[in-house]
Amino acid sequence: NNGVPMPTEENDDVTLLTAYYVFVTGDISFLQQHIMQIDATMLHNIHIADPTTGIAYKGQDTVTTYDAASDCLHNNASTSGNMYYQGLKEATGYRAAAYLDSLVPGNTNGTTWLSAATQIEQAMVQEYNRKGYLPIADSDAFTNCDARTITLGEGLFYLHLIGQDATMNQTLLQDLATQYPTDLSESIQTLT
Repeated sequence: NNGVPMPTEENDDVTLLTAYYVFVTGDISFLQQHIMQIDATMLHNIHIADPTTGIAYKGQDTVTTYDAASDCLHNNASTSGNMYYQGLKEATGYRAAAYLDSLVPGNTNGTTWLSAATQIEQAMVQEYNRKGYLPIADSDAFTNCDARTITLGEGLFYLHLIGQDATMNQTLLQDLATQYPTDLSESIQTLT
């Protein structure tokens, strides 16, 4: 493995699962062997993110994340906006990376990851306050971006398992809890 970063969501998955593995096993040796790859994946995510919100946008490396469908969930156009439904996973990925970096003596990247997570969380709260809910994305490239969907919450699940969910923006978590029943209802109606 050459450690080349993958698309945004997969980078978050690797980081979250590594954090869970290290938390459960205490295998710091494994972490020390792979912390440079973890840091590279998170740095990649920062470089391709919207500089204002920190969230993946404009189809940058997200096409392979989902597939080649042309709709807002795939957000694969160069005019695509922020993918709010994925923002939660990105923020949790950064927080998991900060946790991992804190376990490696001399690693000082944690503040960068916490800052990136905070930027995303604040942008999501701002969008929630503006619209009254978090849309799929803020794009006009596709017709369904203003729709609702359940956010990618598995990142928050893994952050909870490693005891780091309390570090998240609590207003954002409350906003997500508030909109969840409607998101679920609208998602079910779409399927039927």
